[in-house]
Amino acid sequence: MILYIDTHQRGLVKFGLLGSGYNEHYHAQGRTDVILQELNKQIKINWQKEINGILVVNGPGPFSAIRGGVLVANLLARSLVVPLYRVSVSEFDDNQNLLNQIKNNKLEPIDYVIPIYDSEPNITC
Repeated sequence: MILYIDTHQRGLVKFGLLGSGYNEHYHAQGRTDVILQELNKQIKINWQKEINGILVVNGPGPFSAIRGGVLVANLLARSLVVPLYRVSVSEFDDNQNLLNQIKNNKLEPIDYVIPIYDSEPNITC
């Protein structure tokens, strides 16, 4: 199974499972600080045994939203020791096609996902 994480929309976290017999989609309102809580609450599986990869939408999107989703994906892939994949917002439309690309080695795993922001960060005090 592939866990996907999509945080490209401000205030909305989307995630789910893709794979043989799995096509589960969830969403949560709020900032990206709810990702881990919601994953734990919604996805009831043995993470070590059942997750074969992590797919993350790396942008473009708002600074904090994209940064949070990419951070969680990078950390989960490293801690679970599974392949990490990245796609842009425009590539994420067809989940089944992405799953086929992963299975057929047409979507290459990467070591670390870098976020792509839709504008410069606006960081203030």
